[in-house]
Amino acid sequence: MEEKEVFSFDMGDPTEVISMTDEEVKEVLKTIPQETLDAYGIGLDSKGDDTPEEAEEEGKAYAIKLLSPTRMVREGYTCTDHADYYWWDHQKWSGRDGKKPGFIIPHHMAGNLTVEQFYAIMKSTRQMSPTVSIHTDGTVYAWVPEEMRPWTTGSYTADQDALTMEIANDEIGGDWHISDTAYNLAVAIAAEWCKRYGIDPYWKPGAMGTIQEHKQWASTACPGPYMSRKIESGQFEADIRAILNPPAPTPKPTPTTVKFRVQSGAFKSEENCDAWINTIHQKGFKAIKKKDGNLWKVQCGIFESKDNAQKLVDQLKAKGITAAILEVK
Repeated sequence: MEEKEVFSFDMGDPTEVISMTDEEVKEVLKTIPQETLDAYGIGLDSKGDDTPEEAEEEGKAYAIKLLSPTRMVREGYTCTDHADYYWWDHQKWSGRDGKKPGFIIPHHMAGNLTVEQFYAIMKSTRQMSPTVSIHTDGTVYAWVPEEMRPWTTGSYTADQDALTMEIANDEIGGDWHISDTAYNLAVAIAAEWCKRYGIDPYWKPGAMGTIQEHKQWASTACPGPYMSRKIESGQFEADIRAILNPPAPTPKPTPTTVKFRVQSGAFKSEENCDAWINTIHQKGFKAIKKKDGNLWKVQCGIFESKDNAQKLVDQLKAKGITAAILEVK
C-alpha cells in the first residue's frame, strides 16, 4: 500500500531556507544564554579556533540570516487558531496510543528565545517539542499536531494525553517573568483547547488537576515562579473560565423620562375645581382636571422641556392665573 504523505511544504521561493543544517543549529545555539541552555541540558562544543566572542557574533549572523519558518500544510491535523505558523518538519513527536487530549501543561522557555533559537534547541540533541510555543512579542508557533503526543514534560505518562505550551520569558532568572501579551495568549489558547476537547480547567497539587506543572512531574522549577503563582493561585484557571463562561451582559436600565406638568391649583371640591377651569378657559388657556387622592388638580399642560413649561407658567401668571411646575417621572 502506498504510504500517504503526512507533511508538505509551501516551498515559495526555492532559495528560501526551510530548515537548519547541523552547523547552522550549532551557530544559533551560540546566541542563546548559557543559563537557558543549561535548563534544557544542552552543552556547547568549546573546541575550535574562534574566540567565544567571535563564535557568538557568528551565531548571531546565522540567526539573522535564517528566514521565518515556512508554514506547513496541516493535512487534516488540528492546531490552535492562534498559531501564526505550523512548523512540523522536526517530527519530534509520536502517537497518543489511543488517548485524547485531557490536560494542559504550561512550561517556560527559561529564556526570551526567538523562533530560530527555539527551533535550534529542538534540532539539537535535545529530544524536546511542545504543542505550541508562545513568544514575548505575541507570535505563536504550532510544533506538534494536537492529535499527537508532544515531547515536553520528560514523562511519557504526563505527555500521553497532554497539550503543552512553551512560553518565552521577558526576564532571565529571578521571577522568570512572562509578558502580559504572552500570558494572555496562553490563556486564550488554553481556553480554545478546553472548548475543543471538553477539558474542565482546574489545578490541584500532585498532578491531579487538568492544569498541571512540569515540576509536578520532574525535578525542575518549570514553569518558573511567575507562572507557577498564576497557576497555583487559581488565576490561570479563572482567566480561562472567564473566556469559557463570559458574564452575561448587564441589561441597560430603561432611561427614566422626566416630564414637566403645569398645575394651577388643587381643590377638595370638584365643583370649585370646575369653576376654576372655566375661569382659565375664559382667559384663553386649556385646562383639565385630574383626581389625585382626595384632591381635584387642575392641569394646564405637560411638557418634555422645562423651558416650555416655564413659558406657559409665565403666560398664565400674566393673566392673573397662579401656576407651578411639577416634575412627573
